[in-house]
Amino acid sequence: MEYPVPEPNEPQTHPYQNFGGFLWFFLVSILLGYVLTIPVVITLFRAMDYYISSFAGVVTLVLLIIALVLDTTYIVQLLCCKSTFLTMFHVSAIWNCIHRPLQSLLLEVEPARIVTGFFSALFALVLYHLYFTRSVRVRTYMGTDAYITQCPFTRKVTPPTPAVPDQS
Repeated sequence: MEYPVPEPNEPQTHPYQNFGGFLWFFLVSILLGYVLTIPVVITLFRAMDYYISSFAGVVTLVLLIIALVLDTTYIVQLLCCKSTFLTMFHVSAIWNCIHRPLQSLLLEVEPARIVTGFFSALFALVLYHLYFTRSVRVRTYMGTDAYITQCPFTRKVTPPTPAVPDQS
């Protein structure tokens, strides 16, 4: 297979400067999570009389809406290469660690599911935190290390060296 030869005046781009790899997998997994949430939301709207008439139902609905808004915000910021995406990711992930067990308690779910929900949210927080702060692909895709240095949770983290020099 022959690759096209770029013109001499055409800027060279590195594959990491594009959205791909594990970043693509990450986005697909989040979108799949949204798709899997749709039946839950439909069930909530069908049982709206119950949920509005009970305190637990209203709180559960509010917790879910806040989680969806936070998740959507940091995904849009990541796609737009905003330096605040990592802060929003941490806020969203911490919110998930809090709201999943709380939601399970309000809906009177068995204790094993409460613990499982908390630890799965905590595991996702740690896993994605390590990926976002240590990945050369993310660092190169973002074009700057501002997303790490401006985040209150990662100010002391040394950013990875990008695959290509930063864009000014």
